[in-house]
Amino acid sequence: MHPRVTGIAGDECPKCGMALEPVAQSHGHADTHACPMHAKVTGIAGDECPKCGMALEPLVASHHCPMCPGVTGQAGDTCPHCGMNLEPIEGQLGHGQH
Repeated sequence: MHPRVTGIAGDECPKCGMALEPVAQSHGHADTHACPMHAKVTGIAGDECPKCGMALEPLVASHHCPMCPGVTGQAGDTCPHCGMNLEPIEGQLGHGQH
Protein backbone atom coordinates (compact mmCIF):
# COMPACT_ATOMS: atom_id res chain seq x y z
CA MET A 1 0.00 0.00 0.00
CA HIS A 2 2.88 2.40 0.74
CA PRO A 3 5.77 1.46 -1.60
CA ARG A 4 8.21 4.02 -0.17
CA VAL A 5 8.00 2.43 3.30
CA THR A 6 10.87 -0.01 3.79
CA GLY A 7 12.10 -2.20 6.59
CA ILE A 8 13.26 -5.69 7.40
CA ALA A 9 11.50 -9.05 7.56
CA GLY A 10 8.78 -9.03 10.20
CA ASP A 11 8.22 -5.26 10.16
CA GLU A 12 4.80 -3.69 9.71
CA CYS A 13 3.97 -0.53 7.78
CA PRO A 14 3.73 2.34 10.28
CA LYS A 15 1.08 4.00 8.10
CA CYS A 16 -1.42 1.17 7.67
CA GLY A 17 -0.21 -1.69 9.90
CA MET A 18 0.13 -4.23 7.08
CA ALA A 19 3.09 -6.64 7.09
CA LEU A 20 5.90 -5.49 4.79
CA GLU A 21 6.49 -7.75 1.80
CA PRO A 22 9.82 -8.58 0.13
CA VAL A 23 10.63 -6.64 -3.01
CA ALA A 24 13.10 -7.58 -5.71
CA GLN A 25 15.89 -5.21 -6.63
CA SER A 26 14.87 -3.89 -10.04
CA HIS A 27 16.98 -2.68 -12.94
CA GLY A 28 20.18 -2.94 -10.90
CA HIS A 29 18.78 -0.45 -8.37
CA ALA A 30 20.65 -0.80 -5.14
CA ASP A 31 19.86 0.81 -1.83
CA THR A 32 22.09 3.84 -1.36
CA HIS A 33 20.95 5.01 2.08
CA ALA A 34 20.52 3.48 5.56
CA CYS A 35 19.04 4.51 8.88
CA PRO A 36 21.69 5.83 11.27
CA MET A 37 19.93 4.06 14.16
CA HIS A 38 18.78 0.83 12.43
CA ALA A 39 21.55 -0.18 9.99
CA LYS A 40 19.51 -3.01 8.47
CA VAL A 41 16.88 -0.54 7.26
CA THR A 42 18.01 0.63 3.84
CA GLY A 43 16.49 2.51 0.94
CA ILE A 44 17.09 5.44 -1.35
CA ALA A 45 17.40 9.20 -0.96
CA GLY A 46 14.26 10.69 0.57
CA ASP A 47 13.20 7.50 2.40
CA GLU A 48 12.53 7.46 6.14
CA CYS A 49 13.11 4.67 8.64
CA PRO A 50 9.82 2.92 9.43
CA LYS A 51 11.07 2.17 12.96
CA CYS A 52 12.13 5.63 14.13
CA GLY A 53 11.11 8.05 11.37
CA MET A 54 14.65 9.38 10.83
CA ALA A 55 15.73 10.27 7.30
CA LEU A 56 17.96 7.63 5.76
CA GLU A 57 21.55 8.81 5.30
CA PRO A 58 23.92 8.01 2.40
CA LEU A 59 25.96 4.84 2.75
CA VAL A 60 29.72 5.34 2.78
CA ALA A 61 31.62 2.86 0.61
CA SER A 62 33.86 0.72 2.80
CA HIS A 63 34.92 -1.91 0.25
CA HIS A 64 36.23 -1.94 -3.33
CA CYS A 65 36.94 -4.42 -6.12
CA PRO A 66 40.65 -5.27 -6.34
CA MET A 67 40.32 -5.86 -10.10
CA CYS A 68 37.89 -3.16 -11.30
CA PRO A 69 38.87 0.44 -10.46
CA GLY A 70 36.03 2.59 -9.22
CA VAL A 71 33.75 -0.26 -8.10
CA THR A 72 32.89 0.27 -4.43
CA GLY A 73 30.31 -0.99 -2.00
CA GLN A 74 29.73 -2.52 1.40
CA ALA A 75 30.92 -5.68 3.17
CA GLY A 76 29.42 -8.73 1.49
CA ASP A 77 28.96 -7.05 -1.91
CA THR A 78 30.38 -8.52 -5.10
CA CYS A 79 31.67 -6.70 -8.16
CA PRO A 80 28.99 -6.40 -10.85
CA HIS A 81 31.69 -6.65 -13.55
CA CYS A 82 33.93 -9.56 -12.52
CA GLY A 83 32.00 -11.16 -9.64
CA MET A 84 34.84 -10.92 -7.10
CA ASN A 85 34.09 -10.22 -3.46
CA LEU A 86 34.75 -6.59 -2.57
CA GLU A 87 37.65 -6.08 -0.17
CA PRO A 88 38.01 -3.50 2.63
CA ILE A 89 39.35 -0.12 1.56
CA GLU A 90 42.68 0.37 3.29
CA GLY A 91 42.49 2.88 6.14
CA GLN A 92 38.76 2.31 6.83
CA LEU A 93 39.05 -0.51 9.33
CA GLY A 94 37.63 1.43 12.26
CA HIS A 95 40.90 2.05 14.06
CA GLY A 96 40.48 5.79 14.39
CA GLN A 97 42.35 6.57 11.18
CA HIS A 98 41.26 9.74 9.42
